[in-house]
Amino acid sequence: MTAEDVLAGVLWFTNDYIATEHGASNMFITVFYGVLEPATGALSYVNAGHNPPLVFPIGDGPARELASSALPLGIVSGQIYEIGQTTLAPGEQLISFSDGITEAMNIAGEPYGDQQLLDVLRAHIGTPAPNLVETITQLVDEYAAGAPQADDMTLLIIQRQA
Repeated sequence: MTAEDVLAGVLWFTNDYIATEHGASNMFITVFYGVLEPATGALSYVNAGHNPPLVFPIGDGPARELASSALPLGIVSGQIYEIGQTTLAPGEQLISFSDGITEAMNIAGEPYGDQQLLDVLRAHIGTPAPNLVETITQLVDEYAAGAPQADDMTLLIIQRQA
């Protein structure tokens, strides 16, 4: 049994539990879960309703989205979770973020937005992952300028060694 088989089974079980036991409360969970083979860059993943993670190349190439392959957990019982596949080339970065980043509001009630996040990522291509996390977090905090935080802000950046 592969890690991908275990992942699909765990997601199916968790989804069915939430859908059948808590369906009336409209509870659901978005999930991005990936298994990365560092030596080859092979990434197997499931994106269940989460913001599409981005893969940024080094240089001028366009970022690619890892689109949703299923509904969030807890929406529909019996959901099948298909495993997506991609490869991170040497130097590429995988950026996964919660909607709390792009929906962070400033004092005027305007969201940070997908485009602003993309612009920051393009402007900092090649920045080491820990520094990029710090930069994005700081820029989102500056944008919010003390406005109340309405949602969690989660950011994960993985960079394959060149």
